[in-house]
Amino acid sequence: MGEILSPSGLETYDYGTPGWSSIESSNFQKLNNYLAKFEDLWNSTPDNWNILRYDDSSSKWIKDTIANLSSQLEGYLAKKDLSNARIAKKTITSNYTTTESDCYIFADASSGNISITLTTIEGQELMIKKTDSSSNTVTITPSSGNIEGSSSLTLSSQYEYYRLYCDGTNWWKV
Repeated sequence: MGEILSPSGLETYDYGTPGWSSIESSNFQKLNNYLAKFEDLWNSTPDNWNILRYDDSSSKWIKDTIANLSSQLEGYLAKKDLSNARIAKKTITSNYTTTESDCYIFADASSGNISITLTTIEGQELMIKKTDSSSNTVTITPSSGNIEGSSSLTLSSQYEYYRLYCDGTNWWKV
């Protein structure tokens, strides 16, 4: 496609002069040719609208349909396990081992001490909070590795909590 003249080129001519008209005509024709290439993008029925998308394999912009992209997305999502995509809140009253879907754990130790074993899952972030006012404790221990160099952490006061992150080997306070 040819070069489109800058607006500053139009500013050097008075409106209606031969010089202005030729620049305006040239730019208008280039714009018209450019838009014609995309005409079929908006001249389609709503149930099969066309869009432009960048194709990595050919390194070019190509025309595709909304319907095609929608089916590609559905296929992609069908392959993904989204069962753990929600934020899970769990209240516990006894010993517990964390799962991949855990996010917030509220520990009520009013009936006795509680031990929480952290399953080592890379990228998991947990918030563990003691909710009761008893003198019983909540002890947090990783199934492997440490928590910032310690073998365990203890919550002993009501509303005390730890926010922890697992790097795949160890847990870290965040």
